[in-house]
Amino acid sequence: FDYQPAWSPDGRWVMYGSYDPNEDTVGIFVVPADGGDPIPLFGENAISPAWSADGESVYFASSYRGPEGRQNLWRMPFAPGEDVSSRLQRVTLGTTSDVYPSPSTDERKHAFAYVHLVPIVWRLDRATGDLVQITDLDGTENSPHLNVDGRRLLFQADRDGISKQWIRDLETGELQPLQTVGTARLARWSPDGERIAYGCDAEDRDQVVCIQR
Repeated sequence: FDYQPAWSPDGRWVMYGSYDPNEDTVGIFVVPADGGDPIPLFGENAISPAWSADGESVYFASSYRGPEGRQNLWRMPFAPGEDVSSRLQRVTLGTTSDVYPSPSTDERKHAFAYVHLVPIVWRLDRATGDLVQITDLDGTENSPHLNVDGRRLLFQADRDGISKQWIRDLETGELQPLQTVGTARLARWSPDGERIAYGCDAEDRDQVVCIQR
């Protein structure tokens, strides 16, 4: 099955994760947005695909070159159909698992979920190596996504046992719940930073995509 789709910044490609139960393999693929054959980008248990702001690089979590079951973040050039394994860059060296990368526009900082029993969202400065914990709610905090302004962080948390979307201002620390239609899942900012798309429940369907400002 296929999951976690991510539009390229120019709208020409859709990147996604895929699991093959027959081969028991997980990998990252890309397909033209107007249709076509899937192109494999990376295997090695790769999950949580994300684009750089310019669309020239992709980020993902993988257990490649690490202990089995432990995911770290990786970066590689976006060159579908080409072998770019020699140009892979490791972004994190976590002691557990780092997933759901969300790079800033200039790629100098990254939001991601650090999984240790439950996920917590952190921010990494690639230039200095500084690591700052962003979320501090009780329960699980996951699926972070930075706004194009690099200031507003969208993420999911199940505080009080109810899964909701939250927005934290990284400059002021202000935290606000996002008012959504039903239970929202995997929320993402639009490229212009003005809208939010997420999966939501509907009366006549299991789930639809909702978009709101």
